Formats: sequence, C-alpha cells, structure tokens
Amino acid sequence: MLAGDRAAAATLEHEILNPRVQLFGDTAIVTYTLLLRAKGANGVSHRVHNETRVFHNYGTAEAPQWKLVHCHKSPIGSHVGPS
Repeated sequence: MLAGDRAAAATLEHEILNPRVQLFGDTAIVTYTLLLRAKGANGVSHRVHNETRVFHNYGTAEAPQWKLVHCHKSPIGSHVGPS
C-alpha cells in the first residue's frame, strides 16, 4: 500500500508491465515493472517498481515444484499523486 494512502485508500490495483521470463535449467528469472495504483477519497496515487524474482525448480520435469528463492524491488522515480 502507498504510505500516504493507507487510511484513505478504497481500492488498490496492481498492474504488471513488460513481463519477461528467462529459463536457465532449473532456475527461472522473472522481471517486470509493477504499477501500484491507490484510489481513495484524496484521488489517485501511483507507485512504480522494477522487480526481479528468481525461482528454482526443486521438483522434476514431470512434477515441477517451483519456489521463489529471491525477490528484488527498485522504486522508479518518486511518488505521484493524488491527481
């Protein structure tokens, strides 16, 4: 949730932009831009992050068991809103 909108936010929306999946054997790297949009009494606020998630398959090809082993988030720019 966006820090300044916790009390006022009526809805919080997530949108994934430019997703990319790269496979390296039993490891998958997922990268994307995450757009967070909070709509509340004070208007609409936005936050944008670039995210990387690394998954590892602990199972087999026949019975995969993908688990998240690392997550990194980098904010893009600064807080925008309310508009």
